[in-house]
Amino acid sequence: MFVVMLVGTLALFAATQPEPEPADFQQPLEPEIGMEMEVPVIPEEILPPLAAVMEITRGQQVELLDFVEPGYYTVFDFYSEYCPPCVALKPTVEELAEVSDEIVLRVVNINREGHKGIDWKSPVAVQYGMNSIPHFKVYDKDGTLMLEGNAARRWVAEKANKLGIAE
Repeated sequence: MFVVMLVGTLALFAATQPEPEPADFQQPLEPEIGMEMEVPVIPEEILPPLAAVMEITRGQQVELLDFVEPGYYTVFDFYSEYCPPCVALKPTVEELAEVSDEIVLRVVNINREGHKGIDWKSPVAVQYGMNSIPHFKVYDKDGTLMLEGNAARRWVAEKANKLGIAE
């Protein structure tokens, strides 16, 4: 009998309570016309650090624009560990990205996992028409392709020389 009275009292108590106001997170996500929406700012200490050097593929197709870093020169290095000039340039290009505060490096390894020799038939090599490597593409700070091929390689070498990094 005590349980029935307690349940009845709780039901009566719940029925007499005012409806709760909707929480802010229950408001519609779309702003009304003419209404400005505040964009939350994420403090820098919460953001993950920007990787100066990152391999973005191993032979598979990739959209380079997905890896362009706004506010930085983004250098794409089409590379194979079976390419002696690629291997010789790698330390210089990586050091350039690590030392410079305006350049990031994205390595496009054209070799598929387990392939021996330069993988000219890999999906990414075919996608970008690779017929010689090392091959560079440089995107400017606004994400526009700035230089490609030999001109991009010269740009990388000039930046490395200015920072005292030998090629």
